[in-house]
Amino acid sequence: MSRSIKENYNAMKTKLLLIVLLIGCCCTAAAQSRIWEMPTIPADTTIVREWKEGKYIVYSRSGTSQSVSYHDNSSMVVRSAQIPSNAIINDFRIAGDMVYAGGKVLGTPYSHGLLACFDINDLLGSSGVFHVYVFNSINLMNSNCETNYADQVTEVKRIKLFQYGSTDHIAYIANDSIINLDPWIEGCRRMGYGDFCFTGSSWTPYRFNYNKDGINVFSDMAITDNYIALASKSCEYDRFEFVVHNKIIDYANIIPTPPYLIYYFTDHKVLGRVMATALGGDTFAVAYHYDAPPLGAGLAVKIFNIVGGAPTLLYSLEVPPTVMSSNWCEMRDIVYVSNTGELWLLNDIKSPATGMGGSYIYRIDMGNVYAGVYEAHYIPDYYQLHSLDYYLNKGYISSGKESDALKVLIDQNPTLPVICPLKENVTGRATAPVMQYYGRSHCTFLPGGSESHISFNVKTRNTNILCNQIKGGMQQ
Repeated sequence: MSRSIKENYNAMKTKLLLIVLLIGCCCTAAAQSRIWEMPTIPADTTIVREWKEGKYIVYSRSGTSQSVSYHDNSSMVVRSAQIPSNAIINDFRIAGDMVYAGGKVLGTPYSHGLLACFDINDLLGSSGVFHVYVFNSINLMNSNCETNYADQVTEVKRIKLFQYGSTDHIAYIANDSIINLDPWIEGCRRMGYGDFCFTGSSWTPYRFNYNKDGINVFSDMAITDNYIALASKSCEYDRFEFVVHNKIIDYANIIPTPPYLIYYFTDHKVLGRVMATALGGDTFAVAYHYDAPPLGAGLAVKIFNIVGGAPTLLYSLEVPPTVMSSNWCEMRDIVYVSNTGELWLLNDIKSPATGMGGSYIYRIDMGNVYAGVYEAHYIPDYYQLHSLDYYLNKGYISSGKESDALKVLIDQNPTLPVICPLKENVTGRATAPVMQYYGRSHCTFLPGGSESHISFNVKTRNTNILCNQIKGGMQQ
């Protein structure tokens, strides 16, 4: 936390609380930017997703202590429920009033993949129930690529939601291990994908593509109007690769048309995760870091459109490093704000402008992808922001930590100059790489597991505002 923000907060805390109480909804409507602190909720990992009308759900973990919380941007309290210490959440999404989450249950000799859901309205009351599904190992003699081994889904890493008919489905990416066989292929973890649904009282699994060849580290997916595009880094070549499926239930079980192709590019050596998001229609974006010696890590963005199951590259750009730095970097999250036509990228990187390391939120106008100059938001002295989501259809919300306490940053209209984070400009350039493709194995099995229903109690906690800036330049 910078000295000016800290002093401002300590000196004017009483005044701020009075103003919030007096202004109430008016302040909320006018406020453009806020940083909330949840001082009694420890955090070394956080995830935030908007629910509706300025309300959001945030997950926080510190060691074995973890919770899921509800907060209204106008409230000075949060409502939290503890999550069992042997479960870890990696991602969650919201559909209607339901939260759907993916992660793992810790175990020996291996962990078990986890899916869970709960009704947000339970957090508004005094208690509720987590509905849980835990993956068991499956004999691959029952797969469509028969083998004498078994497969264990060990950890759900990323989820997205799509609706099929009137039912919400969870598309997920998960680590899996071939039991009695070395699960590490070319130094990479085997990762596959599939879908599930929860029908109000029980879970329904659909087939899981277990990535038999072990050559793709899938990390994110974009769900468009008609397709599911899964992004990955290849194990052997460290290049960006992806596959496209039709958006249907049991999508991983259907061989795509044209026949199961992996699309790839050779313009970069990818560093870390590739993130993806839909942009409307059947257009989607991916973002990732790439190795740019001798300067360090650059940021790449590619935009695709899918017609008849086949993708076409529409735009490709790079934000290269311009100052000497290490390769320290990590892609955190990516969202598209349809009302403003802006793509927002949260990543840890060395700033091309200053060389300082930190969490930066890059803003790219999809109406002018090749602008050449792009805006980056950051908070001085806040070391990490972990997740990102759109907010009120025109802004963004991000969660993270500073001094090991949960923080939430909200920008209701980041196109205006009044915001809590600072801004800097970074330069980018258009590129024109060639997309190529190859075929690969298509092996699936139907997951099996156990279901349970775990009760939780709700606890009320206080929260503070560290920064509150209002349209017109007023700061409290």
